[in-house]
Amino acid sequence: MKKIKILAGLACALFVFSSCEEKADDVITPSVSFAQVNPILKTNCSPCHATGGGAAFESRAKFVDNFNIAKNVASGILNRVNRDEGAAGFMPRGGSKLSASNIKTVSDWIASGLTEN
Repeated sequence: MKKIKILAGLACALFVFSSCEEKADDVITPSVSFAQVNPILKTNCSPCHATGGGAAFESRAKFVDNFNIAKNVASGILNRVNRDEGAAGFMPRGGSKLSASNIKTVSDWIASGLTEN
């Protein structure tokens, strides 16, 4: 009987300690929608990436205000804005690096599932 009490006590202690552990899976990503990301794109990307913009590649240029295209190129957007200013492929080309909060908003949009609204 004494062994059972000891085992039960150990099991309870193990449960208490394991339930207090932080787990990476428990990290909550804020829900961000395209409606929140689009103003960042309009402000920083429209000069080159909007219909009639300065970019020579019109097929990519239509992503501003187009959720489906933005969703398909989202990881590329994040890659480009995370590069160092002056690095090859840095965006916005000829502009300043996006603020950390704007980059986080784009990153959170991707992590939260690329939702439209």
